[in-house]
Amino acid sequence: MIASTEYDHVISLGRACQPAYQIRRLTGVRSAHVFDWIITPDDALIQWISSDFDGFFQRERLALGPDQCVIDRPTRTRFVHEFPPGTDIDAVFDENAARYAALIERWRVLLRSGARVLFVRQHEGDHARSTALRLRDLLSEKAPQLPFDLLCLTENEQSDWGAARIVNQRLPQPEPYVWTGDDAAWERILGAVGAIAGPRITPRLANVRHVFICGLHRSGTSPLHEVLKAHPEVTGFVNTGVPKDEGQHLQSVLEPDGAFGGPGEFCFDNHARLTEADRPTYATRLPTMRAEWERHWERDRAIRIEKSPPNLIRTRFLQSAFADARFVFIVRHPLAVARAMKKWKRISEERALRHWLAAHRIMLQDARRLRRSVCVRYEDLTADLNGVLPRVWHAMEATPIDADVSAFTDQNSAYLTHAHQMPLSWDDRRVLANFGYSLEPPYVDTERRYGW
Repeated sequence: MIASTEYDHVISLGRACQPAYQIRRLTGVRSAHVFDWIITPDDALIQWISSDFDGFFQRERLALGPDQCVIDRPTRTRFVHEFPPGTDIDAVFDENAARYAALIERWRVLLRSGARVLFVRQHEGDHARSTALRLRDLLSEKAPQLPFDLLCLTENEQSDWGAARIVNQRLPQPEPYVWTGDDAAWERILGAVGAIAGPRITPRLANVRHVFICGLHRSGTSPLHEVLKAHPEVTGFVNTGVPKDEGQHLQSVLEPDGAFGGPGEFCFDNHARLTEADRPTYATRLPTMRAEWERHWERDRAIRIEKSPPNLIRTRFLQSAFADARFVFIVRHPLAVARAMKKWKRISEERALRHWLAAHRIMLQDARRLRRSVCVRYEDLTADLNGVLPRVWHAMEATPIDADVSAFTDQNSAYLTHAHQMPLSWDDRRVLANFGYSLEPPYVDTERRYGW
């Protein structure tokens, strides 16, 4: 049995992703470890530790296995998150190899340390006890100075194994099965061994809010993201390595805008729009999306923001997936958006304007169904950032603060130089007027602020 209830680290040893997800959820600790997000059969786990990861993540050993999943052929270790279906292995191999090299070195440093560690292994099959004993003895051999305990989770109820430094618990799974597991069961098990309440572990946050920034490309979503994530109560995506730190590129569940033509095109495709009616299609994979995003958020901050252009036409779906969702819309004059976009994409001005109108027509329709949202104009933010932001802080339930006004500088003058003579329907004019815009001078109605 486990004799102590104080740990410096609670670390997943697999079998799959559930232990890592629950450890992060319950302790708030975000540091990654080598076995967190891979699927390791028992023999594979033993081999990697005993060989000090000899051959781990070597290109010549990787191949496409069952369910289009990339595997290490000799050990059948599965790399699910590194290579989503359809990914070119060679295109992303180097960046993942570098990450795993760093995680392996973190493992070695841990084994040489004197930190008190709770290792957590989820077992399948009938050989859990024998595997646990092998694992305990192997860790003792590899790290004789490391004070560790081993929590072994089994599919079925078993009597106490009575093994030193090991505790075994049955881990029930939800029905229907969800890969993230039974939250209440994990809370009971980790709480029983002190992994939640340990004095060096951060407690789970209350009142978490997910805030989605919604706006087309070139509308000001990036500076708004920077302003909001600078708030001490907020965490956003930073240095992720994906374009503009957009959440659409940090998850594998929803198709990104590129699947529908990309900037200036995606709103023309009806399949790009999602509402609550689409939730059943994605229901079993939503925990995956949450977990993929949570890897990049700081767990000690309650307000978590994500920004991606497709959010603009997916708000009702996101609200159904995140009960605590808030939406911050940012709109910018369509001529500025269209002309800025032409600098980096081959698209006609009229096509880009039609796309802006299509996007904001959907946005206005869907916004009526949202419980918590706020809409601001780029032009108002550049004119009076700290005069507009209080509405945003209120929608986010964040303590109001002043932001650095240099984050927003007015770039519209370079684009609003001449009118665009495009035939407009009555409905087109209604959409433009809703935000105080016109395709002719004076272009922007500055007498009052638009939005809600």
